[in-house]
Amino acid sequence: MLNISSPQRDIQSLSEIITFADLSCLADQVTDCLPFDSDNASRAGAAAAALVSFASYTGLNADCEPAETVIVDFLADMMHLCSETGMPFCEMLLTASNHFLDEQDT
Repeated sequence: MLNISSPQRDIQSLSEIITFADLSCLADQVTDCLPFDSDNASRAGAAAAALVSFASYTGLNADCEPAETVIVDFLADMMHLCSETGMPFCEMLLTASNHFLDEQDT
């Protein structure tokens, strides 16, 4: 099982290894610890839970499905949502990036 609290590997090699089954395990970790804690491991688990739901809805939930595929499809669909509703995806992504950087210190 993947441990999200100690990311020591090169990001490229890690993205090739992580599968839907790993996302599902991460999602289980966060739902086992409700209520939600505002730490980075909990944030990652919450994101994994959202991705598991998305993958189940779109049929990307085979255990061997690369997590990268699920994430890329999710982001593309978020872009479609923003396009359809007039929300500024790129601006929100920049804001999210700033939040991520701020939260790295916590």
